[in-house]
Amino acid sequence: DGDQSIYSWRGAHAESMANFVTEFHGHCASISANNADNWAEDEDSTGAANVNTVFLMENYRSTYNIVKAAQKVLSDPSSSKSKSDLERQDMKPMRGSGPKPRVLACSDAKAEASFVVKNILSMVDEGELSPESTIAIIYRTNAQSRALEEGCVAQNLRYLVRGSAGTFYSRQEVKDCLCFLRCLYNGRDRSAMIRAFKTPSRGIGDVAMKEFFAYCDEIDSVLANNYPNDPRPNPLQVLISLADESLAEQKKFPPAGDFMSNRALNRFLPFASQMKSMHAKISSETVSALLSSIIDGLDLRAHFDNISKTSEEFSDRMSNVMELLNAAERYDDAGPSVPLSLDEVGGESPLGLFLDDVALLTETESDADESVSSSSGDRRAVANLMTIHASKGMEFDAVFLVGNEEGTFPTQRSISEGEGSVELDEERRLCYVAMTRAKTHLVLTWRREVMTFFGQGFKIIDCERSRFLDRLVARSGAKKGKNKNVRG
Repeated sequence: DGDQSIYSWRGAHAESMANFVTEFHGHCASISANNADNWAEDEDSTGAANVNTVFLMENYRSTYNIVKAAQKVLSDPSSSKSKSDLERQDMKPMRGSGPKPRVLACSDAKAEASFVVKNILSMVDEGELSPESTIAIIYRTNAQSRALEEGCVAQNLRYLVRGSAGTFYSRQEVKDCLCFLRCLYNGRDRSAMIRAFKTPSRGIGDVAMKEFFAYCDEIDSVLANNYPNDPRPNPLQVLISLADESLAEQKKFPPAGDFMSNRALNRFLPFASQMKSMHAKISSETVSALLSSIIDGLDLRAHFDNISKTSEEFSDRMSNVMELLNAAERYDDAGPSVPLSLDEVGGESPLGLFLDDVALLTETESDADESVSSSSGDRRAVANLMTIHASKGMEFDAVFLVGNEEGTFPTQRSISEGEGSVELDEERRLCYVAMTRAKTHLVLTWRREVMTFFGQGFKIIDCERSRFLDRLVARSGAKKGKNKNVRG
């Protein structure tokens, strides 16, 4: 099925099947001209071997209404069409009509996630789905899973994130960003500090780290013996003191050179200076602003670019980072990340609350994975979260296709290429593939507002319904508004 070709970035093209007969005849004619004796039998009038085409048109998976809706998306007159005689014919659904696909608008990502999860639970309670039914929540990019995962946790819906990306907070780029926040919030978190040393690679190896932590332990021992009433410094304070001699003198630290080699000190000094700068911001910047400063100040974009094998992978990683910034933004109203006086926030800092919530979600994700994989007696429904690409070849009783707004699906990049472009046509085929994962129930949602990160701040963008959904929704006669207003 050429309309399920969704890997053009790997060199696969939808026209390959349609052009096969022409290219095969041309290839065989060329061979026949050079070696006529080998083609004495089974030739057509052109001297090329015959090709018989067999169309497998019956669809035994999806109901009539789902198949016809998916074909409406493909039949968009604005899409480019192959001129080959082997253009795809309409599929013949072999099941009943079934429920009609539903299209719904949601205010934002949180509302969308809440609606989808509540709808799944409601369908199970009302008998439309059983606990054994297969359910999928499908999205265009991995970054969209964050709000959906949080929605599942909030309403106690078991879920699994399918595909190689894993759950949102387990992704490398997300953990790389969080390790700096964890280190700044809790200077004694050595695991976070070790990850920060290596993100990106700074030439700080195991020997240098061993020397540094031995120096931290020595400081602790010296101060305990000579100044038992003084508070003990944490490793972050020791690290910062490497770039601040006045702090080392004030805290009565022994000289670092007595315990660390010059080579190790030279490796640590630039990073110590960077962390000193970041630490100075925690009492003045909000959580999202602090995270943004870390990304820019420590050049994490270049790091994520270096560890990405393709431009698509880098874009995916940065989308996850932007979504992490979106999550952090929710705590900005509480003020600076760690106020000088914690009394302002009742003893809890916004940064501490954010990291606590992340830890809770991470723990819940792990418990959910174990629960789904090990408890065969648990009769609760399970939602499978995945990208469209990860859903290829799978089928589900109910599919919720989310994020169907212009700029998300289709992507802004494909829109900029214009109608009839390879990129936009592939987005259309992706929509077809996603819709035809559904056997009985299909729900498509879109968000009226999407929060996007621009430079040093967030802006809420008014979105338009995806052009793919326009093919499914009866037009009222009035044109969709060109919602270009941007609110900060």
